[in-house]
Amino acid sequence: MEYHIIKRFKYTSGDSMYSHIRTEKSLEKAIEKRLYLEKLEDQKNISFNIVINIDSVFDYINAREGKQADQKPLVLTEEVA
Repeated sequence: MEYHIIKRFKYTSGDSMYSHIRTEKSLEKAIEKRLYLEKLEDQKNISFNIVINIDSVFDYINAREGKQADQKPLVLTEEVA
């Protein structure tokens, strides 16, 4: 499965421009790269998101359920710096 990192530039008019930054093969690597990009970016109107192809959604859900069936989901309660 592929995880795509997308850069979102939000204009003051409310519109947004999206651009593809890179593709990773694992979710862990995609999160790591996104965190690096966020640390390097100093503009408030730019954000980075991780997305997957709509055709891969069921594969993603099934892989997570099979691997983590006995684990509780991760819930973030505080912002991590």
